[in-house]
Amino acid sequence: MIWRRLTHVPARLRRVWREAITDADHHYDLYLRWREHLAQLGMADVRGREVLDIGTGDRAPMSLLFATAGARVTSLDTLPIEFGWRRPLMWWRVAKTEGSRRAIVAATRDVLHTFRYWRHLKTRVGQSLPFSDITLVRGDAAHLPNRDSSFDLVVSSAVWEHLPDVAGATREVDRVLRPNGIAAILIALFPGIRGGHHAEWHTANPGTHREIRPWDHLYPNRVPLPLYLNGWRESQYRTVLGTSLAVIEWEDGEMEGRDYLTERVSRELSEFSERDLLLSWITVWATRRDPNAVNALDDYDAPGIRLRSEGSIP
Repeated sequence: MIWRRLTHVPARLRRVWREAITDADHHYDLYLRWREHLAQLGMADVRGREVLDIGTGDRAPMSLLFATAGARVTSLDTLPIEFGWRRPLMWWRVAKTEGSRRAIVAATRDVLHTFRYWRHLKTRVGQSLPFSDITLVRGDAAHLPNRDSSFDLVVSSAVWEHLPDVAGATREVDRVLRPNGIAAILIALFPGIRGGHHAEWHTANPGTHREIRPWDHLYPNRVPLPLYLNGWRESQYRTVLGTSLAVIEWEDGEMEGRDYLTERVSRELSEFSERDLLLSWITVWATRRDPNAVNALDDYDAPGIRLRSEGSIP
């Protein structure tokens, strides 16, 4: 087992190196689509707007991109995020809380991936990334440390699927939004082919050699998941978010994995529809709900899949 894992290290490192560029391109393109959508909703100019990025991640793409447009950005994450010359402080804090192995993984990823990612993102934007202009906050999405009606815009990308308290986090978005504020929450769907968040399935491009079978995370005898996922389906998100926020529209993401969806897979995973298996993500665009409405889902929850990784380079 150890030898097998070691033989895969070079390929994994190459993937981490390559995805510094592809990830930056993907995030920048998503940002442009979001800006276009915001313009259609009446928020074309974000200069001076108060923006909250929930689950910003260690690279903080949306926070940095909105800050380049002049927004006043607050970035919230459970990680001890640091930028620039302060980045080693993040490794040190990770070592204290999660152990030296996890800190080494984080530092290796930054050297091979994150710094190149930021350089490419800077090239795409055409200006320096405003690291010093972002307010970094550690916190829980279900218990935001912000006053009511604090933000004009709340954004979150691929975070809601990792939350143990989806309903609580959604209520918090409603609480911190200003009356005319907008929320954009992108959710990577668990039943999709990339829903297990295995590094091998970072993309669903056919022809790539993988050790993990398609939709492995939906089978009873699955490979252990690399991080916590709540396992929710699209219908659950629609129920909770549609009750806790005033939904403007639901936006479908890409349909992925059709080349892998054989008759055998369809039969083995018959409890999932074709849409379940192929739809990669959804985005909800919403505003605050009617304050006089009764929220019938205050205690709504669903059993999560509580598996965590030991910390490995993705």
